[in-house]
Amino acid sequence: MAAAVAAVVQTSRRRIRVDVTGWPTDGPVTVTGATASGLSWTVRSITHVSGGAMSGGDYEMPSGVNVTYTVTDGTTTVTSAAVSITLPAEMLRSPTTPASDVVLEVISKPGVDYARDEVVLRPLGRRTAVVLSGALSAGAFTLRVRTRTDADLTALDALAAGSARCLLILGDSQMAWTYVAIGSIRRAPSVPFYAAAGEVGVGRWQEWDLSCTVISQPAGDLTDPYTSLRGDQGRVCDAQGSQGRVPDAARHPESLTVESMSARWDDAVRPGYTPVSSVMVWRDGVQVATLTPLPGSKVTLDEGSQRRRVVTLSTADDMLTELTQERTDLRVACGIEYGPGDIELVDQGVFRVIDAVRKTSMSPITVEAEDYSGVCALARFLTPWATAGGVLVVDEIAAMIHDVDPSIDVVDETGSLSVTTAGSWDRDRWGAVEALAASIGAEVAFDRAGRCVIRPIPTVTDATVPVWTIDADHELAVLVGVTYGSSGLSFNAVVATSGASGGSPPVTAVALGASYGLGNQRPRFLSLPSDVTSEDAAAAAAGLLARSEEHERIVDPQAVPNPALDVGDPVRVRVPSDGVDEIRIELLLTRSRGVCHEHAGAGDDES
Repeated sequence: MAAAVAAVVQTSRRRIRVDVTGWPTDGPVTVTGATASGLSWTVRSITHVSGGAMSGGDYEMPSGVNVTYTVTDGTTTVTSAAVSITLPAEMLRSPTTPASDVVLEVISKPGVDYARDEVVLRPLGRRTAVVLSGALSAGAFTLRVRTRTDADLTALDALAAGSARCLLILGDSQMAWTYVAIGSIRRAPSVPFYAAAGEVGVGRWQEWDLSCTVISQPAGDLTDPYTSLRGDQGRVCDAQGSQGRVPDAARHPESLTVESMSARWDDAVRPGYTPVSSVMVWRDGVQVATLTPLPGSKVTLDEGSQRRRVVTLSTADDMLTELTQERTDLRVACGIEYGPGDIELVDQGVFRVIDAVRKTSMSPITVEAEDYSGVCALARFLTPWATAGGVLVVDEIAAMIHDVDPSIDVVDETGSLSVTTAGSWDRDRWGAVEALAASIGAEVAFDRAGRCVIRPIPTVTDATVPVWTIDADHELAVLVGVTYGSSGLSFNAVVATSGASGGSPPVTAVALGASYGLGNQRPRFLSLPSDVTSEDAAAAAAGLLARSEEHERIVDPQAVPNPALDVGDPVRVRVPSDGVDEIRIELLLTRSRGVCHEHAGAGDDES
């Protein structure tokens, strides 16, 4: 029996049934409908052939034109004879229950609102605003319809209650063939029409406003209520496509700095730009999915926190199973869309998912993730860790990190040749790592590429060159607001003390700030491992004191977000009206749609 496909018009069900028979091999097939004018679409109710045959209904064909159906598995291809079906000019169809179609009496064509998510920022001393623009939505509108009978009203109510997402057919209007989410139905404030005397079974006429938002075509089979709806839990449609996966060529490499961005970057940040983001889900070194974050998602970079990089986001993607598996990571990048397909991204970090929850079946998934310092902190020593004498401190730090995950790339930017003395560590792995780094005047953190970096504690010196300028009072200024103050939590002396080792007394070093004296004594005490030398203790005390003195005078600028900035970067803050022109170290960055809130420690005052 030869393979064949027949198209059967089912007028009562307002569909065309497609019957496949005599198929030589079972397995996946593609069924495509087409018109003579070149319009084509996939019949989603037939995806596999079993036992040589399969039938399915097409509810998405156009009205009043001849259509043919082609079935192929890549080897065998057959095409049906042409048929046509005439549909009502205006109606709503439910993807999950096509039998509940409602023929509409539309009172007026909808006026469609194509909204664009925007954040308007007004930098100080600048006449023009900075606008961060999102993607143009596919549209939203209010559709006014009339019901003439109680049966009409019952049918409309049943359709809306059974399926919030429907296929809207509106004849030749701009919304002629569109999937919409019906958010609410409101009775319009119109004068009702009453039945004439003697008429039976006719209720009074009413007009209704249907709140409609254009959405993507549901995934899967029209008659499968789970697969057809799960991909559209509140997500705005394909206009957001540019927010998805971005080619690797648009990404910047590790060790990224502001200077390594393209020449267009600063010119785009200052006048205003279209933000774009990419969130990829990885597990065991393999990308498993791409996630679309909803507005309100944010990345926080905090130099003063043990978890320097933290991401909090929500998503409408149906990915709870993927996000709750062990060893799931998020690789987050954000940047600028210069034009269609022209994107430049900056990695923001590699984050281990620590929490992914959905409160109800209709709620978005909320995800919390942090950089790998959290992974290392949780991996406490099962037995005391023995440190041998004569090992480079940076090598001992790397050994502790690789004991958790050998694939982590550990980078030393200190060049330190300081060595350890014999000792042991009890339980706190990350505390041991930080203490070892402090002993050589360094810090340990995971950078935007997911590498564990050992680097000198950033400070401002006469040789410091700022990577960006946050400024006011000119036409390309980016400073939206600034807060000045002083920190009563800063200290002006550090006492660093090691533990006793082998009967030897502890090593102690003291560093005093310029403001330390009678009536102004604010010491901090730092505990060091037992295997440090007096030189190590002195370096640790001096480094911690320098950072505290930078915190003593606070400058909190709020600026147009620059995704290329990182904590530890030196920036220039210029507010001519306040007499401020200083280089400061970025300590805290919170990035979301809108203002980038920054906290910068004190540094050189060049005003």
